[in-house]
Amino acid sequence: MFKTESDLTPSLVLAACFSILGFLILAIWGTWHQTDYRAADALHRFSANNGYSPPASPRICYLTVTDKTYEAFNESQLNRVRLAEANDILSDLGAQAIVYDLIFARPSTPQADQRFRDSIAKNGHVFLPTGFALRRRSLTQDRSGPFISEESGAPEVTRETGQLPDLLKAARGTGHVSAPSDRDGVYRRFYMLVKRGEGYVPALSLAAFLDYAGLGESALEIQWGNYIRIKKGESTVLTEDIFIPIDDAGRALIPFTGYWAKDFEKMSMQRLMEFHADEAKRGNLINFFENRFVLIGDVSTGIADAGATPLENDVPLVALHAALLNAFLTGNFFDYWRTGRVALFLIAAFSLLAFAVCFRRNRIFHLSAASIFLLLIGLWIFSFYRYSLLPVFTSGVIYTIVYAGVAGSIQIRNYKQNLRLRQENALLRRELDIAARIQHQMLPQVLPDRGDVEVAGINLQALSVGGDFYDVIETEDQRMWLFTGDVSGKGIPAALYMSGIMSSLRTILQTTEDRSPRNLLLMLNDVMARRVPDHEVSAFATAVLVLLDPQRLKMVVARCGHELPILWNPETRELREVKPSGFMLGVSNSKIIGKMVNEITVDLSRGEMIYFYSDGISEAANPEGEFYGVHRLKEAIKTYGAGPAAEVRDAILSDIQAFTRTAPQHDDITLLVARVHGP
Repeated sequence: MFKTESDLTPSLVLAACFSILGFLILAIWGTWHQTDYRAADALHRFSANNGYSPPASPRICYLTVTDKTYEAFNESQLNRVRLAEANDILSDLGAQAIVYDLIFARPSTPQADQRFRDSIAKNGHVFLPTGFALRRRSLTQDRSGPFISEESGAPEVTRETGQLPDLLKAARGTGHVSAPSDRDGVYRRFYMLVKRGEGYVPALSLAAFLDYAGLGESALEIQWGNYIRIKKGESTVLTEDIFIPIDDAGRALIPFTGYWAKDFEKMSMQRLMEFHADEAKRGNLINFFENRFVLIGDVSTGIADAGATPLENDVPLVALHAALLNAFLTGNFFDYWRTGRVALFLIAAFSLLAFAVCFRRNRIFHLSAASIFLLLIGLWIFSFYRYSLLPVFTSGVIYTIVYAGVAGSIQIRNYKQNLRLRQENALLRRELDIAARIQHQMLPQVLPDRGDVEVAGINLQALSVGGDFYDVIETEDQRMWLFTGDVSGKGIPAALYMSGIMSSLRTILQTTEDRSPRNLLLMLNDVMARRVPDHEVSAFATAVLVLLDPQRLKMVVARCGHELPILWNPETRELREVKPSGFMLGVSNSKIIGKMVNEITVDLSRGEMIYFYSDGISEAANPEGEFYGVHRLKEAIKTYGAGPAAEVRDAILSDIQAFTRTAPQHDDITLLVARVHGP
C-alpha cells in the first residue's frame, strides 16, 4: 500500500523542498493580485445573477437626473433652482438625509445659487461631496486629529475639486468622492479616509452615516491594513461597534448589492416634480422617501461620472456611495484573507500532499491533489458568502507549483515509458501538420479586391493549430461580412472550436435572411451554448461581426468581448475605435447575454481603413517581457496606414516582428485590414 523506504524518503524530501518554495513565493509575490480580484468579480456576478448578493437596505433610494429630466425641464444643464425645489420637497417628505454625488465647483446665477443655498440650509440634512486628486503616502507615525492610529497609510490630497464655499457652509456635512479604479479600470475599492493637511476627510457615505448615528470623527479607531472601527459610544442607533476591513491605504471593498438597474429604488427628478404637483400622488412620495437616505446623481447619457464595477460596465459612480452606505446600515462589509491565514491553509494543503505521496499508487496522490484543489474552490465560494474573500488565484498558483513539482518527481520514474511514447508523438506531429493545413484551408484563400473596397488578412498560429480566425463573405448586393474572433486556449481544442464557429456562422448566413450582426452573433452563441451542459463552459470565444456596405460608406458592427475595431482616415489623420458593448460567446444563453450585446452603425469616409486584430498583437512580447500594446499598434497604423491594404498589413506585421525580435510567439496573431474606396 505504501512505498518502500528507499522510494519514500526522496519523495518526502522533494515534497518538503517544494513546500518551502511555495512559502517563499508567497512571501515574495504577496497575497492579492489583479486576477484574484477578477475571480472575486466573477463570483460576485454569479451571486448577483442568482440572488445571493449582500442584502439591500430599504432605507436607501436614488433621485436621478436623466435624459428625460433635461427634456422635461427643457434645459441642457442642471438648474440649481430645480435642485432647490427638490431639496424642499424631500424635506417636506421627511427624508433622513440628502446625499449629493454632484460637485458644484462654479457659480451659476446669483439668484439660483442663493435659492439652492437656502434650500440646503433649510433642509438641514444635505451632504455635499468633494473631489480630490490623491497621492499614496509612505507609512509614517501619525497621531494627529481625533483618529486613534498606529500608522497612517491614507493617501494625501494633491489637488481639490471643491464645492462652492457658501454651499459647504450651508450643508450638514461633506465627504470625499475620490474613487481611483484598479489597474483594469474596475471600481472595487474605496478610500474610507483621505489626508488633507493635518486632518482626514471621510468618504461621503461614511460622513452621512456618522451623522445619522449621532457620532463624530472621534468615534473612529483605525488600524491601517486591518480595520476601521466605528465605536457605538452613546449612539442610540448602533447596537454594537462596526468593523470595516481595510487595506494599508484605508481602502474597503465595495459590497455591491446587485446590478445598477436593481440595487435600490430609483425615481427621476422630473417624476418627483410631477407627483408633488399632483395632490393625489403625494402620498406615494411620502412612502417612497420618508426616513430614507436619498442619493442624488446625474445618470444621463454621456456623463463622465461613470465606470465599470465588478458586476457591469458604465455604472454611475453614485452606485459606489449607495453600496458603501448600504454596508454601513447592514454591517455587511467584505473582509480579506490576510497572508497569515493563507499560509495556514497552504500548510494544511502541503501536509496532505506529503501524506498522499507516501502511497505506492500514483493515482491516490493525484486524486488527493485534485480533492485539495476542489476544497480550495469550495472554501473560496464558502468564504465569499461569509463576506470574506480568499485569494483563490494566488493560493491556487502556489499550490499548483508545489503539486507540479512533486508530481514531476513522480514522472521521472516513468522516463522509460516516455521514451517509448516518443515514436507515437512523432506520428501525432505529422497529424498536427495535416490539421494545420486543413485549418489554413478553412480561412479565406482569396480576399476581395474590388474597386470600392480591398481587403487583406493574415493569421499566424502560435502552435501548429490555434483558435484565432477571420472570414470575409461577400453578399449578392455588393455588401460583405467581415468576421474575426479568438477562441480561448490554444492548440487542437481551440482549432476544433474555431472550425465549428466558422462553419456555424456560414450556415447561419446561408439559412437566415436576418442581416443584423447582433442577431447573428446571438444565433451563433445559441449554437455554441447548446454544445455544453449547463454551468459547464469548456471554452468560449470573442468575436467581431461587421456588415460592410462600401457603396453607402457604412458599416454595422456587433462585438462579443473582442478587441475594438480601429478606424483610420489617412486623409484627415483621424483615428477612432468602434465600441459596441458585448459579452463573450458560448458562456451563457442569448437570453442572458443579449442584454449586453448591441450593434452600432458607423459612417465611413472614402479611403478610410478598418482594422480588426486579436490580442496576440497587443500581447506580443519582446525578450524583455514588454508588450507590444494597442498604443504601438495605433502608432503603426498612423505610420503605415496610407497605402494599399496588403502593404499596410505587411508593414504592421513587420513592425510587430521588429519589436518582438527573437522572443517566441506565445499567442495566435490575426490582422484583417479593409480599405474602403466607396462607389
